[in-house]
Amino acid sequence: MYTQPIFLRLLVTWFADFPDAVHSFLDSRDHLTYLLELVSSSSETVFTRGLSAVLLGECVLFNNSDDSGRDAFMVVDAISQKIGLTSYFLKFDEMQKSFPFLSAKALQQRKPLARSSAASMSEIEDVEENNLTNLKHDEDPVLMSVFDAPFVNLVKRLESEIRESIVNVYSHPKSKVAVVPVEMEQMNGESNEDYIKRLKSFVEKQCKEVQDLLGRNATLAEDVAGTGGAGVSGSDQINGGRDRVQ
Repeated sequence: MYTQPIFLRLLVTWFADFPDAVHSFLDSRDHLTYLLELVSSSSETVFTRGLSAVLLGECVLFNNSDDSGRDAFMVVDAISQKIGLTSYFLKFDEMQKSFPFLSAKALQQRKPLARSSAASMSEIEDVEENNLTNLKHDEDPVLMSVFDAPFVNLVKRLESEIRESIVNVYSHPKSKVAVVPVEMEQMNGESNEDYIKRLKSFVEKQCKEVQDLLGRNATLAEDVAGTGGAGVSGSDQINGGRDRVQ
């Protein structure tokens, strides 16, 4: 029960701000596959799924590789296909609603109580009894030590940065090298009139693909960044993208 959360915590701490560790981890595709299985497995604990999700996010956030087999785009694409981004980020929420996580946050926010010297012993006993009553049945000293205040702060910071990083991966081209499609070249023996017609058809097709991409990315960005987008329907988002393209 404890081995996986403890080991995953060590990896989360190791990966933070350490791209070399991420690159070494992704050298084996089996590592990524195993993390994806942990996140999506209903038989794993909420802590294992949540910490595995953080690790996957770090493989995006601290990934500086240009190798298409282990770059940030590959990791995000694997998450999207195997888990789904909405389901993926739910793992963060589920873990942060668990008692050890909430308890660590409560300890940070707790202020010392100022009690007068005239407080009676009965009042103190009442407070202690209430504290015992409020303890949750799933409180565990080992898990409480895993999710201590510094680690909870780290996870909260990473979650925000991971969301932003994934949005950036989807928002920017994978390569900045301009490649001229073969369809743009005039073929041997092709008349100027036929060439213009083919170019027009090609451009129309590209515009449609860009419009669809803008619509998907608008929805994706809202889901990932948690911006809400209340009152804006999916069709409105797509039409907005079309207006910009046209």
